[in-house]
Amino acid sequence: MIKNLLFVSTSGIVLFSKVFTTNVAKDAFLGGVLTAILKMSVHKTGSPVSYIELNKVGVAVANNPKVFCALFIDVEDGQEFASLLATELLDSFTSTFSNELDEKMNSPDTFTVFNHKIAKIIGNSVQPALDQLQDQRGIKLAALISHDSVRASSSELDRISVISNHQALLNVANDLLGVVNDASTHITLRGKQTTLWLQRLDRVTSFVVVFKNSADETLCSIAIERTTRLIKSVMELTDSLQDTQSKLAR
Repeated sequence: MIKNLLFVSTSGIVLFSKVFTTNVAKDAFLGGVLTAILKMSVHKTGSPVSYIELNKVGVAVANNPKVFCALFIDVEDGQEFASLLATELLDSFTSTFSNELDEKMNSPDTFTVFNHKIAKIIGNSVQPALDQLQDQRGIKLAALISHDSVRASSSELDRISVISNHQALLNVANDLLGVVNDASTHITLRGKQTTLWLQRLDRVTSFVVVFKNSADETLCSIAIERTTRLIKSVMELTDSLQDTQSKLAR
């Protein structure tokens, strides 16, 4: 679970801060410490630090010439998950406030509206996770299907055809497994050139991947499992944030 989110200017001024669960430390203190760590990392290695892991807390850091994002998480959530979210949040923050950052506006009130965008940005981080998966050699397509719609995909596809065939495949699998009082959670179909891999993530969501039969199946499986964990983590966090927002709106 996310603990804290900070956006800090390159001079060390905290521009935006949000506490999700437990406040790790005072914002001004964190901003100064992280700025010092980034500068020391660049001085010593030529590159800024991207992840810091303590006993219980992990900190993913994404940066650009204008601002850096520090995302504090439970260490069990892992670096890959935290880095994905930090990068997406930073990209959105920078594009949303490009003029304000160019004009070096430092008042936290300027950036408070970003609070309302966080849940959507995190939910949309499924897309870059799929794009990263397709970078794996042999992966042809990756898609997340939810509530009878294609939520995200790594390539252009016929969405109507995918939805209808997806449901038909699930119906056939469930009908066959129903004979022995079971239901489908994972389906694999191997063709002449490619293999389709489908896993149910919950009652209404499926993760679908197509990869070449000539590819290294072990490497593809590792990449698919890694992306599956990322997507599940994103979905769980998005649901949690939406539940919190709904309660606050009542």
